[in-house]
Amino acid sequence: MKLGLRVNAFDLGIWLDKNAMPPKDVWEPSVKRAADLGFDGVELCVWFPLSEWLNEEDITKMIETAKKHNIEIATISADWCHSYSAYHTSLSDWLRCGNGIELFKGEIKLAAKLGAKSMLWHLGRAKGTMEELKKIFYYFAEEAEKQKVKIGIESSFWPIIGLGDQYILKELLDEINSEYFGVYIHGGRKAVEIMEKRSVGFHFYVMPGFPTLEEKYDYKALFDTFKKYYDYYIVFEPISHYTKPYSEYLSDKSLEKAKIDFDRIFTKYR
Repeated sequence: MKLGLRVNAFDLGIWLDKNAMPPKDVWEPSVKRAADLGFDGVELCVWFPLSEWLNEEDITKMIETAKKHNIEIATISADWCHSYSAYHTSLSDWLRCGNGIELFKGEIKLAAKLGAKSMLWHLGRAKGTMEELKKIFYYFAEEAEKQKVKIGIESSFWPIIGLGDQYILKELLDEINSEYFGVYIHGGRKAVEIMEKRSVGFHFYVMPGFPTLEEKYDYKALFDTFKKYYDYYIVFEPISHYTKPYSEYLSDKSLEKAKIDFDRIFTKYR
């Protein structure tokens, strides 16, 4: 099991830093920061469909930069699904327009080119029928199998679709029955226990004072569950990634302390 950090390849200046427009290439400082902190790899946050943006030369450069800093591109997180679902509010929109499905297939192909073995996706706040959802699931599962990339719908977004609880999701994954189509856990031990071997990724939400408050979180139970069901990356998802301009996020001192604290916990319980 390895540790990863969520990073950007481009700074869009989303929400906070308007001076960052147009998109600024921040890939090298991002992977260097991850390496300096002692992470094994990174999760590439895709705020807009990078498969539509990057050419083969760009992709090769990203791979070489990561290798230079001895950092693995472990996972990709398709975060543009948030904004896409604001304009495509129903699952029928994804199916009827086709653009969302094709864009996401492009992201799976990009993940394969970058060497990422896992990918997070979700449908934002889009809603629809179970039949529509299954069609989308099968489309994505087919592409994931072709590219040999394990993709997982983010567990925290699943309830928003409104078609059932985590156990219903588990049944759907069993129906699709693909080792490349699962769930990306954004939560704690309970979700891993429910999904068992169906987990393809795990987000560790880093907030001030957390994970330093070891007495308030049963890490032994968490790692015991990992030993049974999950052995890929634990990806740090710091709250500062959303609340600060990206340059401040990279230099955030609290991230250093959180990593030191978790290294101690990781060594103790894994």
